[in-house]
Amino acid sequence: MKSFLFISILIFAFCVAAFAQTDKIPLCPSISVTGPAGVPKPDEPIVFTGILSKEADKFNLQYNWTVVGGKIIEGQGSLSVKAIHKEAGRNLTLTVEVNGLPEECARTASETSSAPCLPPTLQLLDEFSISESRIDKARVDSFLVNLQNDPSAAGYIIESFTKGTSRKTIQQKSQRIFGYLKHISSRSQLG
Repeated sequence: MKSFLFISILIFAFCVAAFAQTDKIPLCPSISVTGPAGVPKPDEPIVFTGILSKEADKFNLQYNWTVVGGKIIEGQGSLSVKAIHKEAGRNLTLTVEVNGLPEECARTASETSSAPCLPPTLQLLDEFSISESRIDKARVDSFLVNLQNDPSAAGYIIESFTKGTSRKTIQQKSQRIFGYLKHISSRSQLG
């Protein structure tokens, strides 16, 4: 009988403790941030939005956004802000801090947007005019050296002809240029 009474008191104390703890645990809202899908264009404002679950409805909340790699241009203090990148090539990270939640609850969430890429800058290496029947090997060589010095560069040779130039002359000139480039290419692979 004593053990039955002891077990009953123990179960009662456990139940009271469990119910007492249930009242003290707040239901914390989940917090997340969404940003743009894909890579934004340079200087294009980007919208970031804080998302809170239904549990947040019972709290009086305030929102503070911080940014790394950019600048907030609209919406500070609200659930949605617009931001822009400071510089191309650098990611943009926005973090929302939600104030007014119980201490036990998470208060921040972040989202990162990929950096926009600026179009490459074009550089004119050379521009010249010679007769239709010749190619200027020294200038083509200089052009190729410039390309070799910058492995990320792309080179274009644009040939224009006077009105009335025969198709045969155009083809011959193109073949001479390609033949010379092929010769240079095979020579550089050997040496």
